[in-house]
Amino acid sequence: MKKAVSMMLFAMLIFSTVLIAAPITKCEDEEDPVRPLLFVNGKWTSFTDSPGYNFGEFLCSTEWLTFTVNVTWFQPPKYDPPKWPLVTTNVVMKSSISGTVFSPSTFQLNNYDHQYEMVSVSVPIAGLGPNTYYAWIRPVADNAPDNPMYFYFTKTPCITPQATISGVKFHDVDADGVRDVGEEGLEGWTIQLWKLDGGWEFVDETTTGSEGDYIFTVNEDGHYKVTEVLESGWMQTAPAGDYYEIDVVLGTTYTGLDFGNIKLGSISGAKFYDANVNGVWDGGEPPIEGWKVHLTGTNILGDTIDVYAFTGADGKFVFKDLLPGTYTVEEVFPLGTWVSTTDTSFSHELEEGEDFVGPDFGNVCLMPGTGGKTLGFWSNKNGQALINSSDVTALNALGLYKPTGWEYPPFDTTYITKARTQIKSYLLSATAVNMSWMLSAQLIATKLNVLHGFLSGSTIVYVGPSTYVPSGFISIDEIMENANTALLNGTPRAEQEYWKNLLDELNNNRLPFVCPGPCSIEYPTP
Repeated sequence: MKKAVSMMLFAMLIFSTVLIAAPITKCEDEEDPVRPLLFVNGKWTSFTDSPGYNFGEFLCSTEWLTFTVNVTWFQPPKYDPPKWPLVTTNVVMKSSISGTVFSPSTFQLNNYDHQYEMVSVSVPIAGLGPNTYYAWIRPVADNAPDNPMYFYFTKTPCITPQATISGVKFHDVDADGVRDVGEEGLEGWTIQLWKLDGGWEFVDETTTGSEGDYIFTVNEDGHYKVTEVLESGWMQTAPAGDYYEIDVVLGTTYTGLDFGNIKLGSISGAKFYDANVNGVWDGGEPPIEGWKVHLTGTNILGDTIDVYAFTGADGKFVFKDLLPGTYTVEEVFPLGTWVSTTDTSFSHELEEGEDFVGPDFGNVCLMPGTGGKTLGFWSNKNGQALINSSDVTALNALGLYKPTGWEYPPFDTTYITKARTQIKSYLLSATAVNMSWMLSAQLIATKLNVLHGFLSGSTIVYVGPSTYVPSGFISIDEIMENANTALLNGTPRAEQEYWKNLLDELNNNRLPFVCPGPCSIEYPTP
């Protein structure tokens, strides 16, 4: 090789942000300088022995591969003064790819001792297959050697950028929106992914695994929304806004998009017409439709609950979607005269997911009493004319009070006219001075009312709760029976007066009767 070749180009390719200068190589007089070196992967390699450099995977959208070249032109220090003129020359860089060149394709370099130029270059690689390519660098000058120096690069398969969106579905038993220790994952729930593209468009959906985990992988940047398909009977406790919105940047992992849920419960019951006022829904007793029921309480979140429901055609009501808490259910009475035959409210500590069925509410409606005839009626000619011998026999079977010095009762059973006169005299002579006598007189009038069909002994009347009638409901037959017992046993005046007053009110139509079936339901207009 000629001495003229002693002038050479030293090239160095660096694939990091730190640029390392080439070492100065000593040459003996009249000897060629050593071959140039290439700095790759942290060590110096003979240029001719270099296997090339693999840039690794890169995004499929990459069109230009950019790196830094450090090119040094030097004359060994032995040549002093310099053997070659101090000139500026162009360095040409080309690749083995047909029709492509680096950018920039040339740059200038001075040949002063140890002068170098660091150049950022790019090569177009869009559309290239995963092959190894080489490029060469050579100076362009009349007195420069024409031996290009090569380096290599390899294009490997590209990667498509992605982003992942993940979270967990958990059983939020305390409904605080946070997954606490011990709160398990929920499996089998559907999670959906939406993308904003002029409007929210469905992208994908997945179900949670055994631990409640879910994950989405997306290949496009953009605005996404993650929602859950809420199952019936559950309430979402997290996130606060019901769903997550994310501005996705590919290559990013988005975690912690958790959904919390708690199972809801219910409280239900029924309303029936308690025709026999025994407090039990017996066969044949109809349901009451359209009755208002009031639910109040506090749930585990501290929320105050205050809602209403109405009974259906089957008499049933239900309050759904309730969180655990303490609740009270109370019936709301409509317009008109309605009376309960059971408790009018109940309370319950509702557990998570519990469907509690409370006791039934029984009610009856009342109507004004009718048909009764007074003592005055049965002692006047109209009433007297109705009394017959069978009536006399029935009255004589009662434990009627016999005043001192009176021959009757019992009343004469031989002559009906005489019996009528005796009954009239007995009724007109009774006073409250002698309570037993007055009780007997009212009992006679009520008995005659029943015997002649003005009253029905089976009719249930509402007298209000008392020591003698705790439920407040009693039939006419039972009133007469209790009154007769009080006479036979000679009970204290207070008890006899109680039954006397009931008989008096019956005979004067002042006690309300229980209607045989439900009345209309009407509530005030709000």
